Amino acid sequence: MTSVSSTDIRPLPEKRGFGESQIGSWLSCNWEIVLYALILALAVFTRFHDLGARAISHDESLHMLYSFKLFDGDGYRHDPMMHGPLLFEVNALLYFLFGDNNTVARSGVALFGVALVMLPYWFRPWLGRLGALVASGMMLISPVVTQYSRHLRHDVFNEVFTVLMFIALFQYLLTWQEGSERRRSRWLYLGAAAVALMLCTKELAFIHGFIGLTFILVVGLMEGIDAWRRRLLFVGALVLLIVVGLVALWLTFGNAPSLPGAETPTLARQVIDGLAGLSERLSNDPELTPESHVASIWMLIQMAVLLVGLLFAASTLGLSVTGPSAGRNGEGRGGTAGLRLVEVVRTIPLRALGMAVLLALTLFVVLYTTFFTNPYGVISGTWGALSYWLSQHGVQRGSQPWYYYLMLLPLYEFLPLAVGTAGGGWYLWRRWRATPRPAPNGRKGDKREAPSEERMATDEAPTTLDRYFVALLVYWAIDALVIYSWAGEKMPWLLVHLTMPFIFLAAWTIDRALRGADWRQALARGGVIFALLLPLAASAVMTLLAVRPFQGKSLFDLRDTGQWLGSVIIAVVVIYALVHWGRRLGWYLAGRIAFALAVVVLALFTMRSSWLVSFINYDDVSEY
Repeated sequence: MTSVSSTDIRPLPEKRGFGESQIGSWLSCNWEIVLYALILALAVFTRFHDLGARAISHDESLHMLYSFKLFDGDGYRHDPMMHGPLLFEVNALLYFLFGDNNTVARSGVALFGVALVMLPYWFRPWLGRLGALVASGMMLISPVVTQYSRHLRHDVFNEVFTVLMFIALFQYLLTWQEGSERRRSRWLYLGAAAVALMLCTKELAFIHGFIGLTFILVVGLMEGIDAWRRRLLFVGALVLLIVVGLVALWLTFGNAPSLPGAETPTLARQVIDGLAGLSERLSNDPELTPESHVASIWMLIQMAVLLVGLLFAASTLGLSVTGPSAGRNGEGRGGTAGLRLVEVVRTIPLRALGMAVLLALTLFVVLYTTFFTNPYGVISGTWGALSYWLSQHGVQRGSQPWYYYLMLLPLYEFLPLAVGTAGGGWYLWRRWRATPRPAPNGRKGDKREAPSEERMATDEAPTTLDRYFVALLVYWAIDALVIYSWAGEKMPWLLVHLTMPFIFLAAWTIDRALRGADWRQALARGGVIFALLLPLAASAVMTLLAVRPFQGKSLFDLRDTGQWLGSVIIAVVVIYALVHWGRRLGWYLAGRIAFALAVVVLALFTMRSSWLVSFINYDDVSEY
């Protein structure tokens, strides 16, 4: 019998997760870092390549001019019309370091555009490794984000600080759970700095600050309300949103300009005219014209839709406060989340809070006074900025309709809009199913177990922070869409702020849908063949729908009939093959392959759109 020494036993290879393989014998690196490095390189290229070629727009000319004046020694005096001072001060510094030309003028926003692409890395605990990479990749190829990362405006600066604010919030909650007071204070300081710099960039900071603050307040409030009442609140808000939304749509399209020769006003127009007449009788002001009363009625309708939309967004947070799973924080099944935001806020150290407020005030005062050369900047940056932009709500510069962003989002950001909306709806449905039922017969608690969550493409149960993170994304997306659609001034660059929450929501959806699939098993069972059959089936079905057969006996009609009959044969064969390979794969894997292929196809179309917008049609008015 041969003895085996301990030196002859080779250790089993370590099992590695996503992206943890080695590259070469001399370099230990994981594929996740390699992919981030590739995304970084592509972000630098797409943001800086040929940056000075585009013609200078009107707003860019103002931003460049006043940045140059500051650089040239003429100083800078904050004017709310051109938003916050940060852009001008950053650009003046860049002029000082690298000279004054078009490329340097846009390099500051390009640099922030690169930073924005890389920020999802710090959301890895909640997006997942794959989700964070997907979020970075979607920002990289986004037509809107790419376009305004090459255009000297404030929006990308503002979005960087907005994302940093949310990173600081969730990292603070994470370190609070871990009990690390020093790290917690650092995230508190970062959050305070992000809020201050956001305020120094653009008045949109009030909107984004409102979203972040109300998220904390509403979740804290919902934690003290019974789970069944939160569910009823969601149903009531949803019904109210549908009713008010349908009425608003009917009034909007019913009051469209009449066709030539149409003399009888529509019922919707009669309703608006009747409400305007009532307003005229109640006001009893002879100086107000009938048109002003009609405008007042429309403002009230818009305000009603805004309030109902915000109420619905808040009600979605109620579904996230409870859940059936036990996570890292040890919450019980069906009970209130173990992490309570009220407790987190209550335990913020006063000294750290005071330091954070002092840091934010210092940054605000230093930047708005242009390093103490313009003391009035403190007034113009607070009350002056807020009053100026509130007054612009009624001006409605751009004269765009309320559904302006609902037109542009599907045109350019169809990938995050489609996947993010589907993922958000799926998340709310799962939280709805997870809500415990009320106690029967008036007992204090329902002893029946809440419906258990099915496996969400992962064996790991979601924690409180996992749910709160997705809840924030859903809340952020709804609030942004409602508030920006309500605001009077609607411009294409504001689309950046609506796109961002949908990108994160779509990335989270893709991660949850794909992370649990066994791709090696899919490859062994013919997943590649199934993936190749999918576009063939789609093409055959599209041909069947596009071609009209049996329309006549001419050569053209017979050609169409033959093409249609051929498509029928191909469609039957391909669909039969799809069903065969789908059964072989199992519908779980087949569905995920189909989903992944759809995401890839949409991503390719998004890349094409992004390239056309930023590198082909950048000076062409054909782009919206």
